[in-house]
Amino acid sequence: MDSETHTGDALGETTYSRVRKALLADIVNGHFEPGARLKIAELSKRYGLSQMPIREALQQLQGEGLVVIMPHKGASVRALDHRFLTDVYEIRIALSGIYYRDAVAFADAEFDAKLEEIQKGFDVAMERENVSDCNECNRQFHFEIESRCLNEEAVRAGMRYKRLTGSLRDLFGFQIERLRDISGEHWAIINAIKARDTEAAIAAGRKHIALAQASMEQNFD
Repeated sequence: MDSETHTGDALGETTYSRVRKALLADIVNGHFEPGARLKIAELSKRYGLSQMPIREALQQLQGEGLVVIMPHKGASVRALDHRFLTDVYEIRIALSGIYYRDAVAFADAEFDAKLEEIQKGFDVAMERENVSDCNECNRQFHFEIESRCLNEEAVRAGMRYKRLTGSLRDLFGFQIERLRDISGEHWAIINAIKARDTEAAIAAGRKHIALAQASMEQNFD
Protein backbone atom coordinates (compact mmCIF):
# COMPACT_ATOMS: atom_id res chain seq x y z
CA MET A 1 0.00 0.00 0.00
CA ASP A 2 1.22 3.46 -0.80
CA SER A 3 1.83 5.92 1.98
CA GLU A 4 -0.15 9.11 2.15
CA THR A 5 1.06 12.38 3.58
CA HIS A 6 -1.39 14.31 5.72
CA THR A 7 -0.91 18.02 6.25
CA GLY A 8 -2.45 20.54 8.53
CA ASP A 9 -4.37 21.97 5.57
CA ALA A 10 -5.81 18.53 4.83
CA LEU A 11 -6.95 18.03 8.38
CA GLY A 12 -7.92 21.58 9.23
CA GLU A 13 -9.50 22.06 12.64
CA THR A 14 -10.08 18.44 13.64
CA THR A 15 -10.96 16.48 16.72
CA TYR A 16 -8.71 13.76 18.08
CA SER A 17 -10.86 11.17 16.28
CA ARG A 18 -9.88 12.68 12.93
CA VAL A 19 -6.22 12.57 13.96
CA ARG A 20 -6.71 8.96 15.02
CA LYS A 21 -8.07 8.11 11.58
CA ALA A 22 -5.08 9.79 9.93
CA LEU A 23 -2.69 7.90 12.20
CA LEU A 24 -4.49 4.65 11.46
CA ALA A 25 -4.22 5.28 7.73
CA ASP A 26 -0.52 5.98 8.03
CA ILE A 27 0.02 2.78 10.01
CA VAL A 28 -1.94 0.65 7.54
CA ASN A 29 -0.34 2.33 4.53
CA GLY A 30 3.10 1.55 5.91
CA HIS A 31 4.29 5.10 6.57
CA PHE A 32 4.86 4.01 10.17
CA GLU A 33 6.35 0.52 10.14
CA PRO A 34 5.85 -2.06 12.92
CA GLY A 35 7.95 -1.12 15.92
CA ALA A 36 8.38 2.48 14.76
CA ARG A 37 8.43 5.10 17.52
CA LEU A 38 5.56 7.57 17.41
CA LYS A 39 6.99 10.79 18.77
CA ILE A 40 4.37 13.32 19.73
CA ALA A 41 6.38 16.33 18.60
CA GLU A 42 6.93 14.82 15.15
CA LEU A 43 3.29 13.78 14.82
CA SER A 44 2.18 17.24 15.86
CA LYS A 45 4.30 18.71 13.08
CA ARG A 46 3.13 16.13 10.53
CA TYR A 47 -0.56 16.74 11.14
CA GLY A 48 -0.28 20.43 11.90
CA LEU A 49 -1.97 20.14 15.28
CA SER A 50 -1.23 20.68 18.95
CA GLN A 51 0.02 17.80 21.07
CA MET A 52 -3.23 17.27 23.00
CA PRO A 53 -5.28 15.64 20.20
CA ILE A 54 -2.19 13.63 19.24
CA ARG A 55 -1.94 12.23 22.77
CA GLU A 56 -5.65 11.42 22.82
CA ALA A 57 -5.44 9.66 19.45
CA LEU A 58 -2.50 7.55 20.62
CA GLN A 59 -4.40 6.57 23.77
CA GLN A 60 -7.37 5.52 21.63
CA LEU A 61 -5.21 3.46 19.30
CA GLN A 62 -3.56 1.86 22.30
CA GLY A 63 -7.00 0.82 23.52
CA GLU A 64 -7.65 -0.76 20.13
CA GLY A 65 -4.35 -2.64 20.23
CA LEU A 66 -2.64 -0.86 17.33
CA VAL A 67 -0.24 1.20 19.40
CA VAL A 68 1.88 0.14 22.36
CA ILE A 69 2.66 2.78 25.00
CA MET A 70 5.44 1.90 27.44
CA PRO A 71 6.42 3.97 30.49
CA HIS A 72 9.48 6.13 29.81
CA LYS A 73 9.62 4.80 26.23
CA GLY A 74 6.60 6.37 24.58
CA ALA A 75 4.42 4.96 21.83
CA SER A 76 5.32 2.53 19.08
CA VAL A 77 3.45 0.78 16.26
CA ARG A 78 2.25 -2.77 16.70
CA ALA A 79 2.56 -5.15 13.75
CA LEU A 80 -0.64 -5.14 11.69
CA ASP A 81 -0.64 -8.30 9.63
CA HIS A 82 -2.61 -11.48 8.92
CA ARG A 83 -1.55 -13.04 12.22
CA PHE A 84 -2.80 -10.06 14.20
CA LEU A 85 -6.12 -10.02 12.31
CA THR A 86 -6.56 -13.76 12.78
CA ASP A 87 -6.04 -13.39 16.53
CA VAL A 88 -8.51 -10.51 16.75
CA TYR A 89 -11.25 -12.28 14.80
CA GLU A 90 -10.67 -15.54 16.68
CA ILE A 91 -11.44 -13.69 19.91
CA ARG A 92 -14.49 -12.05 18.38
CA ILE A 93 -15.81 -15.41 17.20
CA ALA A 94 -15.32 -16.91 20.67
CA LEU A 95 -17.12 -14.01 22.36
CA SER A 96 -20.01 -14.18 19.91
CA GLY A 97 -21.11 -17.46 21.46
CA ILE A 98 -21.83 -15.62 24.70
CA TYR A 99 -23.64 -12.77 22.93
CA TYR A 100 -25.96 -14.96 20.89
CA ARG A 101 -26.63 -17.34 23.77
CA ASP A 102 -28.01 -14.46 25.81
CA ALA A 103 -29.70 -12.82 22.83
CA VAL A 104 -31.82 -15.93 22.30
CA ALA A 105 -32.37 -16.50 26.01
CA PHE A 106 -33.80 -13.03 26.51
CA ALA A 107 -35.45 -12.53 23.13
CA ASP A 108 -39.07 -11.46 22.83
CA ALA A 109 -41.38 -10.18 20.11
CA GLU A 110 -40.27 -6.59 20.68
CA PHE A 111 -36.61 -7.59 20.24
CA ASP A 112 -37.43 -9.52 17.05
CA ALA A 113 -39.27 -6.52 15.63
CA LYS A 114 -36.42 -4.16 16.51
CA LEU A 115 -33.85 -6.29 14.70
CA GLU A 116 -36.10 -6.56 11.65
CA GLU A 117 -36.70 -2.80 11.62
CA ILE A 118 -32.97 -2.06 11.74
CA GLN A 119 -32.20 -4.60 9.03
CA LYS A 120 -34.90 -3.25 6.75
CA GLY A 121 -33.28 0.16 7.15
CA PHE A 122 -29.95 -1.41 6.24
CA ASP A 123 -31.46 -2.94 3.11
CA VAL A 124 -32.98 0.36 2.01
CA ALA A 125 -29.63 2.11 2.47
CA MET A 126 -27.89 -0.75 0.64
CA GLU A 127 -30.13 -0.39 -2.41
CA ARG A 128 -29.33 3.32 -2.43
CA GLU A 129 -25.62 2.43 -2.03
CA ASN A 130 -25.54 4.67 1.02
CA VAL A 131 -22.58 3.12 2.84
CA SER A 132 -22.71 5.57 5.74
CA ASP A 133 -26.31 4.64 6.60
CA CYS A 134 -25.49 0.95 6.17
CA ASN A 135 -22.64 1.32 8.66
CA GLU A 136 -24.94 3.00 11.16
CA CYS A 137 -27.60 0.31 10.79
CA ASN A 138 -24.92 -2.35 11.16
CA ARG A 139 -23.72 -0.79 14.41
CA GLN A 140 -27.29 -0.57 15.72
CA PHE A 141 -27.98 -4.19 14.78
CA HIS A 142 -25.05 -5.56 16.73
CA PHE A 143 -25.58 -3.15 19.61
CA GLU A 144 -29.11 -4.47 20.08
CA ILE A 145 -27.83 -8.04 20.19
CA GLU A 146 -24.88 -7.37 22.50
CA SER A 147 -26.98 -5.23 24.84
CA ARG A 148 -28.76 -8.45 25.84
CA CYS A 149 -25.51 -10.00 27.06
CA LEU A 150 -25.28 -10.38 30.84
CA ASN A 151 -21.50 -10.89 30.83
CA GLU A 152 -20.19 -7.35 31.12
CA GLU A 153 -16.57 -8.44 30.79
CA ALA A 154 -17.34 -10.18 27.51
CA VAL A 155 -19.04 -7.04 26.21
CA ARG A 156 -16.15 -4.87 27.34
CA ALA A 157 -13.57 -7.11 25.68
CA GLY A 158 -15.61 -7.36 22.52
CA MET A 159 -15.95 -3.60 22.24
CA ARG A 160 -12.18 -3.19 22.09
CA TYR A 161 -11.82 -5.48 19.12
CA LYS A 162 -14.94 -4.17 17.43
CA ARG A 163 -13.53 -0.64 17.61
CA LEU A 164 -10.38 -1.90 15.93
CA THR A 165 -12.06 -3.79 13.11
CA GLY A 166 -14.64 -1.01 12.76
CA SER A 167 -11.88 1.56 12.37
CA LEU A 168 -10.20 -0.55 9.71
CA ARG A 169 -13.50 -1.04 7.90
CA ASP A 170 -14.18 2.70 7.97
CA LEU A 171 -10.74 3.20 6.46
CA PHE A 172 -11.10 0.61 3.70
CA GLY A 173 -14.82 1.02 3.07
CA PHE A 174 -17.33 -1.54 1.80
CA GLN A 175 -18.04 -2.85 -1.68
CA ILE A 176 -21.73 -3.19 -2.57
CA GLU A 177 -21.27 -6.95 -2.97
CA ARG A 178 -20.13 -7.23 0.63
CA LEU A 179 -23.10 -5.18 1.81
CA ARG A 180 -25.45 -7.62 0.08
CA ASP A 181 -23.69 -10.53 1.78
CA ILE A 182 -24.00 -8.80 5.15
CA SER A 183 -27.73 -8.39 4.61
CA GLY A 184 -28.15 -12.11 4.05
CA GLU A 185 -26.01 -12.91 7.08
CA HIS A 186 -28.03 -10.56 9.26
CA TRP A 187 -31.32 -12.08 8.15
CA ALA A 188 -29.97 -15.55 8.97
CA ILE A 189 -29.17 -14.29 12.48
CA ILE A 190 -32.63 -12.75 12.84
CA ASN A 191 -34.38 -15.92 11.69
CA ALA A 192 -32.41 -18.04 14.14
CA ILE A 193 -33.22 -15.68 17.03
CA LYS A 194 -36.91 -15.61 16.07
CA ALA A 195 -36.91 -19.42 16.07
CA ARG A 196 -35.28 -19.29 19.55
CA ASP A 197 -32.63 -21.66 18.17
CA THR A 198 -29.50 -20.93 20.20
CA GLU A 199 -27.19 -23.20 18.23
CA ALA A 200 -28.33 -21.78 14.89
CA ALA A 201 -27.97 -18.21 16.16
CA ILE A 202 -24.43 -18.84 17.41
CA ALA A 203 -23.51 -20.57 14.14
CA ALA A 204 -24.95 -17.71 12.07
CA GLY A 205 -23.17 -15.13 14.20
CA ARG A 206 -19.83 -16.90 13.95
CA LYS A 207 -20.20 -17.33 10.21
CA HIS A 208 -20.91 -13.61 9.92
CA ILE A 209 -17.68 -12.75 11.74
CA ALA A 210 -15.64 -15.30 9.77
CA LEU A 211 -16.83 -13.82 6.47
CA ALA A 212 -16.06 -10.33 7.77
CA GLN A 213 -12.54 -11.55 8.51
CA ALA A 214 -12.14 -12.95 4.99
CA SER A 215 -13.30 -9.66 3.53
CA MET A 216 -10.96 -7.65 5.77
CA GLU A 217 -7.94 -9.80 4.95
CA GLN A 218 -8.29 -8.98 1.26
CA ASN A 219 -7.13 -5.47 2.10
CA PHE A 220 -3.84 -6.87 3.44
CA ASP A 221 -2.98 -9.15 0.52
